[in-house]
Amino acid sequence: MPQRSAGFADPIIGSVVGAAVCLLVSLAMICGCRMDGIDRIGSALAHDGVAPNGAPKILVKDKIRVHALSPNPAQSLLVDELVELKTEIESKTGINLSNASTPIDVYLFKDEMSFREFTAQANAVFADRRAFFIRSKEALNVYGFWGMQVAEDLRHEVTHGYLHGAIPQLDLWIDEGLAEYFEVNPDADGVNATHVRLLADLGRQGNWKPSLERLESITDPTQLTQTDYAEAWLWVHFLMSTPIGSEVLTTGLVSSGSVDQIPWSVEVKNMLGDANNQVLNHLAQVTQRTLTPSTVTR
Repeated sequence: MPQRSAGFADPIIGSVVGAAVCLLVSLAMICGCRMDGIDRIGSALAHDGVAPNGAPKILVKDKIRVHALSPNPAQSLLVDELVELKTEIESKTGINLSNASTPIDVYLFKDEMSFREFTAQANAVFADRRAFFIRSKEALNVYGFWGMQVAEDLRHEVTHGYLHGAIPQLDLWIDEGLAEYFEVNPDADGVNATHVRLLADLGRQGNWKPSLERLESITDPTQLTQTDYAEAWLWVHFLMSTPIGSEVLTTGLVSSGSVDQIPWSVEVKNMLGDANNQVLNHLAQVTQRTLTPSTVTR
């Protein structure tokens, strides 16, 4: 996507965004579409009573605070969906998110151009992103723009926010796998058709086999490929498809970051046996239900 030089006329917006860009450039750890590190962008903007695109109003519902242009009915409906997302995550994962005290601040730019103006001076990692999540000890911040895919983008990033608000430390693969699962429309039952198509094609061509042990060994987010994101989604969808798998998922999330945490691949093998073949069978079933013959690459 093209980048544009930032040129903010409002001196307050310009100074805040200028400081924000410096902070984005200096952040040390980048995890998938989330960033871990010192972040004063959201707090500075909130303190000045403005959003990145100059809007002074904040739409607040439950733990979601959207900083955007004057709220409109469409934005309000989207916020309602993001609030409901918390219940979806709790229901599917068995994790209680209600006790998390940190709100999720969503900085919603009015359009892609203004978003690109904000990120153009930052680290090149933002060049092709439609949205991203930043975590710090003090804040859970999401940045994106109002566009055709805003619901998908914000569901993904806000999922990171909910999870990190409740769980101190998450392995990269499960964090991204859950976000990929919950980004789709609730009516889709977690089926990400794009990932189904990719993995079905790669498997048919003999270019991919699932390996949770390999996937959980990836700790550098810059090493994650699109196939890795798809496989992370598949393992999450597979675990959620059976009572035993759901138990493994909940137990793993509850123990995440603890000294006695068992590696995911070990726990999955202990509880489910040869899960690699089972996840392939699960993919075949999902593919049959999701894709028509004409949508599968031959």
